[in-house]
Amino acid sequence: MFTVLEIEEMVQIRGVLESLAAGRAAERITDEEVEGLGEIARQLAIPFPKSGEKEFLHTHVEFHQKILTIANSPRLKTLLRFHQFIDQLLLNCASPMWYVEAHDHMGVVNAIASRDVKKAETVMREHIAPTYTKRFDALRKRFGEGPILP
Repeated sequence: MFTVLEIEEMVQIRGVLESLAAGRAAERITDEEVEGLGEIARQLAIPFPKSGEKEFLHTHVEFHQKILTIANSPRLKTLLRFHQFIDQLLLNCASPMWYVEAHDHMGVVNAIASRDVKKAETVMREHIAPTYTKRFDALRKRFGEGPILP
């Protein structure tokens, strides 16, 4: 079991790692990869019914995995694999407390496509933080600082 505080710290670490992946992707991305990433981002912008939550989450993971592939760093991929486990933990234990909602991914695509490393890193960090702020508020309301129990 992990406490709310432990998971929050792991999500913060994930944000740094995802930002690094976005920056590396900005250095390496091809025009063809920009198009592919943009297509996934457009899919993620479409509102979906509650019954489409699993498909949305699958597409969301695909988006972040594509950035990681473009970043071309086996070590970074290994580090992020553990931190993506945290997403699964949150979904399985705490997802009834919030609903999954579409949010901006095109901003991330545009930042990476700009080939500006710092911009890509910043936009990715800003992409991750807001959704988790709401989630951690909900977790603290229910579990305090103790372990998250299913």
